[in-house]
Amino acid sequence: MKRSCCISDEVYSSWNGLIRIRNLVVHNNAIADQNELLRIGDMEICLRERQMLREKLNFFVKLIDYAVDSYRYTLEALPTCKFGTKRSGIGTPL
Repeated sequence: MKRSCCISDEVYSSWNGLIRIRNLVVHNNAIADQNELLRIGDMEICLRERQMLREKLNFFVKLIDYAVDSYRYTLEALPTCKFGTKRSGIGTPL
């Protein structure tokens, strides 16, 4: 999707940040394995090595809200994306 210019670098980076936070929470009990600053939408999340992610109570609500809105905008942009000259998949004439 990024290669076909469907989403911006900022949105792509935000999705990577969402995936990174998801993996930290699920696999590492929200404990960061490296120092890192993530930007997701208008939020900045500072991760500190060997420290648990600490945010306000509405943190995950904001992440989910960003993910849903971003996904909607991506779906709305799909008709204008250029995936190449060959079409394949459902609806392709034989």
